Amino acid sequence: MIACGIKVMEEANPKSFKVNARRNHTDFEINSMEMNQIIGGALSDAYPKVKIQMKNPDLEVRVEAIQNAAYVYGQSEAGVGGLPVGCSGKFVGLLSSGIDSPVALWKMAKRGATVVGIHFSGAPIVSNESEYLVKEIGDVLKKSGTLNKIYICRIGKYQKQIAEDCPEKLRIILYRRFMYKIAEALASSEGAGGLITGESLGQVASQTLSNLSVTDAAVNIPVFRPLIGSDKIEIIDRAQSIGTFDISSNQAPDCCTLYMPRKPETHAKLKYVEYAEATFDYKTWIIEALDNSTKVVFEP
Repeated sequence: MIACGIKVMEEANPKSFKVNARRNHTDFEINSMEMNQIIGGALSDAYPKVKIQMKNPDLEVRVEAIQNAAYVYGQSEAGVGGLPVGCSGKFVGLLSSGIDSPVALWKMAKRGATVVGIHFSGAPIVSNESEYLVKEIGDVLKKSGTLNKIYICRIGKYQKQIAEDCPEKLRIILYRRFMYKIAEALASSEGAGGLITGESLGQVASQTLSNLSVTDAAVNIPVFRPLIGSDKIEIIDRAQSIGTFDISSNQAPDCCTLYMPRKPETHAKLKYVEYAEATFDYKTWIIEALDNSTKVVFEP
């Protein structure tokens, strides 16, 4: 340990240092305090001109004594942290080709979630370009174990029907509720217990407190929003760090931009929304949408 500590000092060439040693098992006879004294004294003898400084030194020589081994190092980098993927249950994650939702899925996987992705495409009313971007995002997310498959669900024709038959200002909310219902049906077939979305409070019209509450009422399983209190700068920083930002920065038409109202509702009332959608044959639409979806499986 002393020899390794000397090598660490040589590489760092500090003006001040301290030793932070600990044992992780009592089978090691020398306790943490004694290791600090012994190793610190030896390093001070080897580098007499380097000051021992307990607070904010240039170098902190860390020593970890465990069974059958000891690790000595002078530099550490923060890891991802979190929990092992799969230990916190299974979820269906609504995945667009935008910046937010890939980050939301990644954050839930960091907390141990197993995620099945579902992407809602505006095809055939708009191009299917977003589908290709989502596949690229999936290729990135699979590396961290975030997901291993995505269902691509084309709902453009249903959105057209909704746009023709409902009040214009309610379109977005009705689109979102329809997507949630499809995702809930997929969760049932996949054995998932919740949904994940990339919504952030107040970021767009559909993400006000009132509208989120009305959207949640469309399903009977919990909806998790790990980005709810994040601003765009924070989300972009995380997207860059996990490698999805450049892909998500490509502009592609998707279901979110289809038949956008000029003045969307920001404070929806559930009873009016349910009245507006009462004539839609959601049960048939959901079955059709899932039956016609495409499943993309990623090699782990």
